Amino acid sequence: MNPWYIIFIILFAGVMTYFAFIDTKKGFRYALPLFLRIFVPLVLTGIIVKIPQLIGLTEKGDIVSYIIGAIGSIIFFIVLINVFRKAEKQKRLNVLDYFLGFIFGVLRGWLYFGYFTLYIHRIFDLKFIDSQLLNTIITPVEWVLFLSFF
Repeated sequence: MNPWYIIFIILFAGVMTYFAFIDTKKGFRYALPLFLRIFVPLVLTGIIVKIPQLIGLTEKGDIVSYIIGAIGSIIFFIVLINVFRKAEKQKRLNVLDYFLGFIFGVLRGWLYFGYFTLYIHRIFDLKFIDSQLLNTIITPVEWVLFLSFF
């Protein structure tokens, strides 16, 4: 095994653990707006990425689609950051709040890590990472960005 591959796996596990821990600790009402801060800009950008593909200006998987996706998601993230405000921490949380906070923490960590891995892979072509692991991390982000969903 390549040492970069092991570093990549440790980094992925660390990011997922960090977001899961923070969102589990704070609960569902705190984790949902933070998840929506990353999810909604990616979906809105995905719609914008899909329009040129449907018109026929770009092809699926074209580099132009990835560039539009990167620029659009950053712009939407900056614009929508104040829309989804963090909820105040509740004093009493039940088991469901902790569980849903954990789930949204894992999803948020996956989207952040997958987003950055997607663009690093497109720029540097990460050949040291197993293609199955790379596809597992990148594919949900590509679906949200409508790059390879349909």
